[in-house]
Amino acid sequence: MEYPQRYLSDLVLDRSVAASLERLAHEVRNWPALDAAGLPRRNRLLLSGPPGCGKTSAVSGIAHELGRPLVTARVEGLISSYLGETAANLSNLFDFASTGSYVLFLDEFDSLGKMRGDTSDHGELRRVVNAVLQQIDTYSGPSLIVAATNHSQILDSALWRRFDSVIELGLPDSRQVSALLGRLLPNNGASLARHYVEELVGLPHAATEYFAVSAKRHALLEGRKRIGDTDINFALTETISRRWL
Repeated sequence: MEYPQRYLSDLVLDRSVAASLERLAHEVRNWPALDAAGLPRRNRLLLSGPPGCGKTSAVSGIAHELGRPLVTARVEGLISSYLGETAANLSNLFDFASTGSYVLFLDEFDSLGKMRGDTSDHGELRRVVNAVLQQIDTYSGPSLIVAATNHSQILDSALWRRFDSVIELGLPDSRQVSALLGRLLPNNGASLARHYVEELVGLPHAATEYFAVSAKRHALLEGRKRIGDTDINFALTETISRRWL
């Protein structure tokens, strides 16, 4: 459990994604009005997209906007090799989510929600999907349930229908990369790096953050107070030589 300190407005996201997240946060604040009007809440959100594109940051932003604790469920702690124990762990988790107003985050959700027709898995994991479906279907507590996946293509089709809202976070475009560099690089670093924006387009947000940290680290270790072209070129080479997706 943690209390994030980052607002949604602190994130660099696609405008439509940011608007969808802000709208959902506004809706959660007004759940009592929806209840009074007999309108169903949207309390189950699925975030989908490539690794490093801000899904975890988005969940943190939502929790902070709502003033709620963020509870992250570790998938490896839920899945058990013993028959029926995983379903019991899931039941305990959702019971906990009913005890207070949290943002419950199920990261790497595809580990729990693989397609039931996947012949590579034994029967226990197929039962896990059924247990997840049951818990999501019946949950009506005060918490917002958020799941995230890097591999939406392997999610069981029945799970998609259980979520009230599905938001796709994609790779940053040149505008988002430039905005990130402006926030992450001090002094003249951002203006130098803007010449290399197109080199970073097609990589996730995490790659741009890595690039900025690499440039600052290189300048510091070389004894420079300001980032120069040498630092930028070193950071770019280091960044694009890595595998990100």
